[in-house]
Amino acid sequence: MGIQGSFVGLLSEVYIDEATAYEDLIGNKEKVIEIVNKEENLFYRTLQQGEVEIQKHLKNKGKVTGADAFYFYETYGFPLELTEEFL
Repeated sequence: MGIQGSFVGLLSEVYIDEATAYEDLIGNKEKVIEIVNKEENLFYRTLQQGEVEIQKHLKNKGKVTGADAFYFYETYGFPLELTEEFL
């Protein structure tokens, strides 16, 4: 998609600005965007760590089994779909 850097917070801001029916959302806009940005950054770190672990695993074992994919999810929070895509 060509997206560089964080973007979910920007999308959230646009949504909040357009979602006029949700007064609580509008009133807590800054807090919501701050939380969304933190979550996006945590997920990005999870992805980075998971990719490193998969690369190490591939170097040592040469393949990734279903049990291995589950281990990456259970231990590192790396989603199965992204394991499949990474492979």
